[in-house]
Amino acid sequence: MSEIKVNMENIETLKQQFSEWAFYLNNCVEVLVFTLALASLGTKSPSTNALISFIFLSTVCFSGSRNKLELLKKLRKKKNKI
Repeated sequence: MSEIKVNMENIETLKQQFSEWAFYLNNCVEVLVFTLALASLGTKSPSTNALISFIFLSTVCFSGSRNKLELLKKLRKKKNKI
């Protein structure tokens, strides 16, 4: 059985990747959510437009989450092989 060794280099890389992911979520997605929410309120059917916006934002978040934390994914694959 192979062991997964956690060293300081891996930890620092994970910290950096988490910081980048937090930046993405906090800045990009929040601005999109706020803008689309205000735009939906200004229309004749805000609930329909809010639903369309929600579906769009869900796809944006899902596609962004697939690319996050490559090192963490590699470590999980190694763990599952054990």
